[in-house]
Amino acid sequence: MMCQLSVVESKSATFPSEKARHLLDDSVLESRSPRRGLALASSSAVTNGLSLGSSESSELSEEMSSGLESRGRLYATLGPNWRVPVRNSPRTRSCVYSPTGPCICTLGSSAAVPTMEGPLRRKTLLKEGRKPALSSWTRYWVTLSGSTLLYYGAKSLRGTDRKHYKSTPGKKVSIVGWMVQLPDDPEHPDIFQLNNPDKGNVYKFQAGSRFHAILWHKHLDDACKSNRPQVPANLMSFE
Repeated sequence: MMCQLSVVESKSATFPSEKARHLLDDSVLESRSPRRGLALASSSAVTNGLSLGSSESSELSEEMSSGLESRGRLYATLGPNWRVPVRNSPRTRSCVYSPTGPCICTLGSSAAVPTMEGPLRRKTLLKEGRKPALSSWTRYWVTLSGSTLLYYGAKSLRGTDRKHYKSTPGKKVSIVGWMVQLPDDPEHPDIFQLNNPDKGNVYKFQAGSRFHAILWHKHLDDACKSNRPQVPANLMSFE
């Protein structure tokens, strides 16, 4: 009896333990080692991290795309060839736009740097108070430097880049005391006028777009009012 019992005990001790079974259908359950569970947990964590990162990246890409879209709408307003402003120093700023409405808008103390520059079409409406017998549109590359306008004649019939105009100005005019007007004409939104009241000359300009006409009007208006002699406040009037 003792011998049989010892045999049974040795068998129970040496035989592998029986696999766990499911309580419902008595099927064998696969055992999971701690390493496998850890690997699954880490993989799920990585998966969650990737999904979180992908969602964050998608949000970032959506923000970038919306920003680019709004910037694209702004550039479309400025013109197809608008370029980002170039900053040379904290006190100077230049805005360059090309052919379809080029100009350069510069803020700074240097008189050599043009305030505004670009191609314009000019037409004479009045010359010394009289309407000319024949007046047509003439293309110029116009530069506003301080209160002086410089006109560069065209070298080609259709070019609108700077290289299509002469390198030396054909006309140089001071516009101090002149007046600039921006008519509200829906049919011709890119038109502005420059008047010389002293000589009775009136010129019409075509800028290519309403935006460029507004820019020219603003800078020309500042130039016309610059260096204008101030009337003393205590000056007596005998009228």
